[in-house]
Amino acid sequence: MIKGMKTKLLISCLMAVIVLTGCTSLGPQVIRQEQRPYNEALVYSWKEQLLLNLVRLKYRDDPYFIEVTGITSNHSIDLSVAATAKFPEMSKPVSQEVKAGVAYRNQPVITYVPLQGECYVKKLLSPIPLKMIMALTNSGWSIERVLNVCVQEINGIYNAVSAGCPTPEIAPEYKDFERLTRNLRTLQLANLLAAGDDPCYDPTAPENLVEPGKDLYMKIIRGRGHDQLIYEVLTTMRVDPAAEMYVFSTNPMSCDCPNKIKIRPRTFLGALYYLSQAVQVPQAHIDAGLVTVTMCEDGKPCDWSEIIGEDMRILSQCDEPRCAAVKVCYGGYWFYIDDRDLDSKSTFMLLSKLFNIQAASTAGGTPPQLTIPLR
Repeated sequence: MIKGMKTKLLISCLMAVIVLTGCTSLGPQVIRQEQRPYNEALVYSWKEQLLLNLVRLKYRDDPYFIEVTGITSNHSIDLSVAATAKFPEMSKPVSQEVKAGVAYRNQPVITYVPLQGECYVKKLLSPIPLKMIMALTNSGWSIERVLNVCVQEINGIYNAVSAGCPTPEIAPEYKDFERLTRNLRTLQLANLLAAGDDPCYDPTAPENLVEPGKDLYMKIIRGRGHDQLIYEVLTTMRVDPAAEMYVFSTNPMSCDCPNKIKIRPRTFLGALYYLSQAVQVPQAHIDAGLVTVTMCEDGKPCDWSEIIGEDMRILSQCDEPRCAAVKVCYGGYWFYIDDRDLDSKSTFMLLSKLFNIQAASTAGGTPPQLTIPLR
Protein backbone atom coordinates (compact mmCIF):
# COMPACT_ATOMS: atom_id res chain seq x y z
CA MET A 1 0.00 0.00 0.00
CA ILE A 2 2.76 2.37 0.92
CA LYS A 3 4.51 1.57 -2.32
CA GLY A 4 1.31 2.49 -4.26
CA MET A 5 1.05 5.79 -2.38
CA LYS A 6 4.62 6.66 -3.28
CA THR A 7 3.88 5.96 -6.91
CA LYS A 8 0.81 8.25 -6.87
CA LEU A 9 2.84 10.95 -5.14
CA LEU A 10 5.52 10.76 -7.82
CA ILE A 11 2.93 10.93 -10.59
CA SER A 12 1.35 14.03 -8.99
CA CYS A 13 4.71 15.78 -8.83
CA LEU A 14 5.46 14.96 -12.46
CA MET A 15 2.09 16.27 -13.62
CA ALA A 16 2.62 19.51 -11.71
CA VAL A 17 6.00 19.98 -13.35
CA ILE A 18 4.56 19.31 -16.82
CA VAL A 19 1.72 21.80 -16.32
CA LEU A 20 4.04 24.51 -15.07
CA THR A 21 6.59 23.89 -17.79
CA GLY A 22 3.88 24.39 -20.39
CA CYS A 23 3.48 28.00 -19.20
CA THR A 24 7.06 29.01 -19.89
CA SER A 25 6.70 29.76 -23.62
CA LEU A 26 6.59 33.51 -23.10
CA GLY A 27 7.83 35.01 -26.37
CA PRO A 28 4.64 35.21 -28.49
CA GLN A 29 2.44 36.07 -25.51
CA VAL A 30 4.75 38.89 -24.44
CA ILE A 31 4.73 40.47 -27.91
CA ARG A 32 0.94 40.37 -28.13
CA GLN A 33 0.45 41.77 -24.65
CA GLU A 34 3.13 44.47 -24.55
CA GLN A 35 3.92 45.76 -28.03
CA ARG A 36 0.76 47.84 -28.43
CA PRO A 37 0.78 49.32 -24.89
CA TYR A 38 4.41 50.39 -25.35
CA ASN A 39 3.59 51.81 -28.77
CA GLU A 40 0.63 53.82 -27.48
CA ALA A 41 2.53 55.05 -24.42
CA LEU A 42 5.47 56.24 -26.53
CA VAL A 43 3.27 58.01 -29.06
CA TYR A 44 1.20 59.85 -26.49
CA SER A 45 4.16 60.79 -24.28
CA TRP A 46 5.89 62.27 -27.35
CA LYS A 47 2.76 64.29 -28.24
CA GLU A 48 2.54 65.58 -24.67
CA GLN A 49 6.20 66.56 -24.73
CA LEU A 50 5.83 68.40 -28.04
CA LEU A 51 2.74 70.30 -26.89
CA LEU A 52 4.36 71.12 -23.56
CA ASN A 53 7.36 72.64 -25.35
CA LEU A 54 5.08 74.77 -27.53
CA VAL A 55 3.42 76.13 -24.40
CA ARG A 56 6.79 76.67 -22.70
CA LEU A 57 8.04 78.74 -25.63
CA LYS A 58 4.97 80.97 -25.45
CA TYR A 59 5.84 81.67 -21.81
CA ARG A 60 9.55 82.16 -22.64
CA ASP A 61 10.57 79.00 -20.84
CA ASP A 62 13.29 76.76 -22.23
CA PRO A 63 12.12 73.86 -24.39
CA TYR A 64 13.49 70.49 -23.37
CA PHE A 65 13.32 67.20 -25.22
CA ILE A 66 13.99 63.75 -23.79
CA GLU A 67 14.10 60.91 -26.27
CA VAL A 68 13.44 57.25 -25.56
CA THR A 69 16.33 55.49 -27.27
CA GLY A 70 15.71 51.95 -26.11
CA ILE A 71 13.26 49.66 -24.37
CA THR A 72 14.20 46.23 -23.11
CA SER A 73 11.88 44.02 -21.16
CA ASN A 74 13.24 40.97 -19.37
CA HIS A 75 10.65 38.36 -18.46
CA SER A 76 11.21 35.32 -16.27
CA ILE A 77 9.19 32.55 -14.67
CA ASP A 78 10.40 30.66 -11.61
CA LEU A 79 8.78 27.29 -11.03
CA SER A 80 8.70 25.38 -7.77
CA VAL A 81 7.21 22.01 -6.80
CA ALA A 82 7.25 20.56 -3.29
CA ALA A 83 5.84 17.28 -2.12
CA THR A 84 5.52 15.85 1.37
CA ALA A 85 4.21 12.57 2.65
CA LYS A 86 3.84 10.97 6.06
CA PHE A 87 3.80 7.23 6.52
CA PRO A 88 2.50 6.40 10.03
CA GLU A 89 1.54 3.05 11.34
CA MET A 90 0.00 0.57 8.95
CA SER A 91 -3.46 0.95 10.49
CA LYS A 92 -3.59 4.73 9.81
CA PRO A 93 -4.03 6.46 6.39
CA VAL A 94 -1.05 7.93 4.59
CA SER A 95 -1.08 11.76 4.37
CA GLN A 96 0.42 13.42 1.29
CA GLU A 97 0.67 16.99 0.03
CA VAL A 98 1.88 18.46 -3.27
CA LYS A 99 2.55 22.22 -3.64
CA ALA A 100 3.36 24.02 -6.88
CA GLY A 101 4.34 27.64 -7.28
CA VAL A 102 4.85 30.07 -10.16
CA ALA A 103 6.67 33.39 -9.80
CA TYR A 104 6.43 35.72 -12.85
CA ARG A 105 8.69 38.77 -13.14
CA ASN A 106 8.75 41.55 -15.71
CA GLN A 107 11.72 43.92 -15.54
CA PRO A 108 11.48 46.65 -18.21
CA VAL A 109 14.51 48.88 -18.79
CA ILE A 110 13.80 52.17 -20.61
CA THR A 111 16.69 54.34 -21.77
CA TYR A 112 16.17 58.11 -21.89
CA VAL A 113 18.57 60.54 -23.55
CA PRO A 114 18.18 64.33 -23.18
CA LEU A 115 18.56 66.33 -26.37
CA GLN A 116 21.59 68.53 -25.79
CA GLY A 117 25.00 69.48 -27.12
CA GLU A 118 25.71 68.66 -30.76
CA CYS A 119 22.41 66.78 -31.16
CA TYR A 120 20.50 69.85 -29.94
CA VAL A 121 22.25 72.07 -32.47
CA LYS A 122 21.72 69.68 -35.36
CA LYS A 123 18.07 68.88 -34.69
CA LEU A 124 16.76 72.20 -33.42
CA LEU A 125 19.06 74.91 -34.75
CA SER A 126 19.85 73.60 -38.25
CA PRO A 127 17.69 75.02 -41.07
CA ILE A 128 15.06 72.64 -42.35
CA PRO A 129 16.53 71.22 -45.59
CA LEU A 130 14.95 72.41 -48.82
CA LYS A 131 14.74 68.83 -50.10
CA MET A 132 12.73 67.87 -47.02
CA ILE A 133 10.27 70.70 -47.68
CA MET A 134 9.85 69.68 -51.30
CA ALA A 135 9.57 65.99 -50.44
CA LEU A 136 6.68 66.73 -48.08
CA THR A 137 4.78 68.77 -50.68
CA ASN A 138 5.43 66.17 -53.39
CA SER A 139 4.08 63.43 -51.13
CA GLY A 140 0.73 65.19 -50.82
CA TRP A 141 1.14 67.54 -47.88
CA SER A 142 -0.45 70.95 -48.43
CA ILE A 143 2.19 73.29 -49.84
CA GLU A 144 0.44 76.11 -47.98
CA ARG A 145 0.77 74.36 -44.63
CA VAL A 146 4.36 73.22 -45.23
CA LEU A 147 5.61 76.64 -46.39
CA ASN A 148 3.82 78.49 -43.58
CA VAL A 149 5.50 76.29 -40.96
CA CYS A 150 8.93 75.73 -42.55
CA VAL A 151 9.76 78.91 -44.48
CA GLN A 152 10.24 82.46 -43.26
CA GLU A 153 11.03 84.21 -46.55
CA ILE A 154 10.66 83.70 -50.31
CA ASN A 155 12.43 86.25 -52.52
CA GLY A 156 11.90 89.07 -50.04
CA ILE A 157 8.33 88.08 -49.16
CA TYR A 158 8.28 87.69 -45.38
CA ASN A 159 6.34 85.11 -43.41
CA ALA A 160 6.12 86.50 -39.87
CA VAL A 161 9.90 86.32 -39.46
CA SER A 162 9.90 87.69 -35.91
CA ALA A 163 7.39 84.98 -34.90
CA GLY A 164 10.23 82.46 -35.18
CA CYS A 165 11.69 83.87 -31.96
CA PRO A 166 10.22 84.71 -28.53
CA THR A 167 6.88 86.49 -28.95
CA PRO A 168 7.59 89.89 -30.55
CA GLU A 169 6.20 93.17 -29.28
CA ILE A 170 5.17 94.37 -32.76
CA ALA A 171 3.07 92.34 -35.20
CA PRO A 172 5.14 90.87 -38.05
CA GLU A 173 4.65 91.20 -41.80
CA TYR A 174 2.85 88.22 -43.30
CA LYS A 175 -0.08 89.09 -45.62
CA ASP A 176 1.76 88.86 -48.98
CA PHE A 177 3.22 85.50 -47.98
CA GLU A 178 -0.19 84.27 -46.86
CA ARG A 179 -1.71 85.20 -50.22
CA LEU A 180 1.19 83.55 -52.09
CA THR A 181 0.93 80.21 -50.26
CA ARG A 182 -2.85 80.17 -50.66
CA ASN A 183 -2.46 80.62 -54.43
CA LEU A 184 0.26 77.96 -54.58
CA ARG A 185 -2.12 75.57 -52.83
CA THR A 186 -4.71 76.21 -55.53
CA LEU A 187 -2.14 75.38 -58.22
CA GLN A 188 -1.06 72.28 -56.29
CA LEU A 189 -4.63 70.99 -56.11
CA ALA A 190 -4.93 71.54 -59.86
CA ASN A 191 -1.72 69.50 -60.40
CA LEU A 192 0.02 72.45 -62.05
CA LEU A 193 3.18 72.37 -59.90
CA ALA A 194 6.21 70.12 -60.30
CA ALA A 195 9.24 70.44 -58.05
CA GLY A 196 12.33 68.39 -57.38
CA ASP A 197 15.42 67.13 -59.21
CA ASP A 198 14.90 67.16 -62.95
CA PRO A 199 17.30 64.79 -64.79
CA CYS A 200 16.67 66.72 -68.03
CA TYR A 201 17.68 69.99 -66.43
CA ASP A 202 21.28 71.04 -67.08
CA PRO A 203 22.68 72.43 -63.79
CA THR A 204 25.92 73.47 -65.53
CA ALA A 205 24.22 75.98 -67.79
CA PRO A 206 25.45 79.43 -66.70
CA GLU A 207 22.07 81.05 -67.14
CA ASN A 208 20.55 78.71 -64.57
CA LEU A 209 23.07 79.38 -61.80
CA VAL A 210 22.25 76.14 -60.01
CA GLU A 211 24.25 74.73 -57.10
CA PRO A 212 24.34 70.94 -57.67
CA GLY A 213 23.04 68.97 -54.69
CA LYS A 214 21.51 72.03 -53.04
CA ASP A 215 19.17 73.80 -55.44
CA LEU A 216 15.92 72.36 -56.76
CA TYR A 217 13.76 73.22 -59.69
CA MET A 218 10.10 74.14 -60.06
CA LYS A 219 8.04 73.94 -63.20
CA ILE A 220 4.57 75.41 -63.58
CA ILE A 221 2.34 73.75 -66.15
CA ARG A 222 0.51 76.27 -68.27
CA GLY A 223 -2.40 75.94 -70.66
CA ARG A 224 -4.68 74.01 -68.31
CA GLY A 225 -6.42 76.97 -66.73
CA HIS A 226 -5.50 79.29 -63.85
CA ASP A 227 -3.20 81.29 -66.19
CA GLN A 228 -4.04 84.56 -64.47
CA LEU A 229 -3.33 83.00 -61.06
CA ILE A 230 -0.02 81.62 -62.35
CA TYR A 231 0.96 85.09 -63.52
CA GLU A 232 0.08 86.54 -60.12
CA VAL A 233 2.11 83.87 -58.28
CA LEU A 234 5.21 84.42 -60.42
CA THR A 235 5.10 88.21 -60.27
CA THR A 236 4.57 88.03 -56.50
CA MET A 237 7.73 85.90 -56.24
CA ARG A 238 9.51 88.49 -58.43
CA VAL A 239 10.59 86.14 -61.18
CA ASP A 240 10.13 86.19 -64.93
CA PRO A 241 6.55 84.99 -65.59
CA ALA A 242 7.55 83.77 -69.06
CA ALA A 243 10.37 81.43 -67.95
CA GLU A 244 9.95 77.67 -68.38
CA MET A 245 11.89 76.60 -65.32
CA TYR A 246 12.51 78.16 -61.90
CA VAL A 247 15.27 77.41 -59.43
CA PHE A 248 14.81 77.21 -55.64
CA SER A 249 17.96 78.19 -53.74
CA THR A 250 18.70 78.54 -50.02
CA ASN A 251 21.99 80.38 -50.65
CA PRO A 252 21.40 84.07 -49.87
CA MET A 253 24.66 84.99 -51.63
CA SER A 254 23.81 83.25 -54.90
CA CYS A 255 23.63 85.39 -58.04
CA ASP A 256 20.31 86.96 -58.96
CA CYS A 257 18.62 85.89 -62.16
CA PRO A 258 15.08 86.15 -63.55
CA ASN A 259 14.24 82.54 -62.74
CA LYS A 260 15.84 82.10 -59.32
CA ILE A 261 13.67 81.90 -56.18
CA LYS A 262 15.61 82.34 -52.95
CA ILE A 263 14.11 80.58 -49.94
CA ARG A 264 15.07 81.09 -46.31
CA PRO A 265 13.84 78.09 -44.28
CA ARG A 266 13.17 78.20 -40.57
CA THR A 267 15.06 76.05 -38.12
CA PHE A 268 12.99 73.43 -36.32
CA LEU A 269 13.17 75.63 -33.21
CA GLY A 270 11.95 78.55 -35.33
CA ALA A 271 9.00 76.44 -36.49
CA LEU A 272 8.24 75.64 -32.84
CA TYR A 273 8.34 79.32 -31.90
CA TYR A 274 6.11 80.20 -34.86
CA LEU A 275 3.44 77.67 -33.87
CA SER A 276 3.75 78.55 -30.18
CA GLN A 277 2.15 81.89 -31.05
CA ALA A 278 -1.08 79.92 -31.53
CA VAL A 279 -1.28 79.16 -27.80
CA GLN A 280 -4.41 80.70 -26.30
CA VAL A 281 -3.12 82.35 -23.11
CA PRO A 282 -5.59 82.67 -20.21
CA GLN A 283 -6.54 86.25 -19.43
CA ALA A 284 -5.29 85.83 -15.87
CA HIS A 285 -1.78 85.12 -17.19
CA ILE A 286 -1.95 88.12 -19.53
CA ASP A 287 -3.00 90.36 -16.64
CA ALA A 288 -0.15 88.97 -14.54
CA GLY A 289 2.38 89.87 -17.27
CA LEU A 290 3.50 86.27 -17.84
CA VAL A 291 3.54 86.61 -21.64
CA THR A 292 4.35 89.29 -24.18
CA VAL A 293 1.34 90.98 -25.77
CA THR A 294 2.05 91.73 -29.43
CA MET A 295 0.68 95.06 -30.64
CA CYS A 296 -0.51 96.02 -34.11
CA GLU A 297 0.22 99.33 -35.85
CA ASP A 298 -3.17 100.70 -34.75
CA GLY A 299 -2.21 100.16 -31.09
CA LYS A 300 -4.55 97.19 -30.57
CA PRO A 301 -3.40 93.75 -29.38
CA CYS A 302 -2.48 91.43 -32.24
CA ASP A 303 -4.75 88.47 -32.87
CA TRP A 304 -2.31 85.66 -33.66
CA SER A 305 -5.13 83.52 -35.06
CA GLU A 306 -5.21 85.89 -38.06
CA ILE A 307 -1.51 85.20 -38.72
CA ILE A 308 -1.35 81.49 -37.95
CA GLY A 309 -4.82 80.98 -39.40
CA GLU A 310 -6.39 77.55 -39.07
CA ASP A 311 -3.03 75.78 -39.17
CA MET A 312 -2.83 75.60 -35.38
CA ARG A 313 -5.11 76.37 -32.44
CA ILE A 314 -3.97 75.49 -28.93
CA LEU A 315 -6.81 76.12 -26.50
CA SER A 316 -6.74 76.59 -22.72
CA GLN A 317 -9.16 76.20 -19.84
CA CYS A 318 -9.21 75.65 -16.08
CA ASP A 319 -10.78 72.20 -16.08
CA GLU A 320 -9.27 69.15 -17.73
CA PRO A 321 -10.68 68.93 -21.28
CA ARG A 322 -12.69 65.88 -22.24
CA CYS A 323 -12.35 66.01 -26.02
CA ALA A 324 -8.62 66.51 -26.54
CA ALA A 325 -6.26 64.92 -29.03
CA VAL A 326 -3.42 65.86 -26.66
CA LYS A 327 -3.37 67.89 -23.46
CA VAL A 328 -0.91 69.14 -20.83
CA CYS A 329 -1.25 71.02 -17.58
CA TYR A 330 0.95 74.10 -17.21
CA GLY A 331 0.77 77.02 -14.84
CA GLY A 332 -2.51 75.85 -13.32
CA TYR A 333 -4.32 75.61 -16.67
CA TRP A 334 -4.94 72.89 -19.21
CA PHE A 335 -3.65 73.47 -22.74
CA TYR A 336 -4.92 71.18 -25.47
CA ILE A 337 -5.69 70.57 -29.13
CA ASP A 338 -9.33 69.74 -29.70
CA ASP A 339 -9.77 66.25 -31.09
CA ARG A 340 -12.22 67.62 -33.70
CA ASP A 341 -9.78 70.27 -34.95
CA LEU A 342 -8.40 68.37 -37.95
CA ASP A 343 -6.29 71.27 -39.25
CA SER A 344 -4.44 71.67 -35.97
CA LYS A 345 -3.96 67.90 -35.70
CA SER A 346 -2.50 67.83 -39.22
CA THR A 347 -0.06 70.63 -38.43
CA PHE A 348 0.88 68.95 -35.16
CA MET A 349 1.55 65.73 -37.09
CA LEU A 350 3.65 67.68 -39.60
CA LEU A 351 5.70 69.14 -36.75
CA SER A 352 6.33 65.67 -35.36
CA LYS A 353 7.39 64.38 -38.79
CA LEU A 354 9.76 67.31 -39.23
CA PHE A 355 11.47 66.45 -35.96
CA ASN A 356 11.79 62.78 -36.88
CA ILE A 357 13.10 63.52 -40.39
CA GLN A 358 15.50 66.11 -39.01
CA ALA A 359 16.70 63.55 -36.48
CA ALA A 360 17.20 60.95 -39.21
CA SER A 361 19.10 63.36 -41.44
CA THR A 362 21.53 64.21 -38.64
CA ALA A 363 21.97 60.69 -37.25
CA GLY A 364 25.54 59.53 -36.91
CA GLY A 365 24.92 55.89 -37.80
CA THR A 366 22.87 52.82 -37.09
CA PRO A 367 22.17 52.37 -33.38
CA PRO A 368 23.45 49.18 -31.78
CA GLN A 369 21.04 46.27 -31.54
CA LEU A 370 20.48 44.69 -28.14
CA THR A 371 18.88 41.28 -27.64
CA ILE A 372 17.59 40.28 -24.22
CA PRO A 373 16.58 36.62 -23.85
CA LEU A 374 13.29 35.66 -22.23
CA ARG A 375 13.94 33.33 -19.32
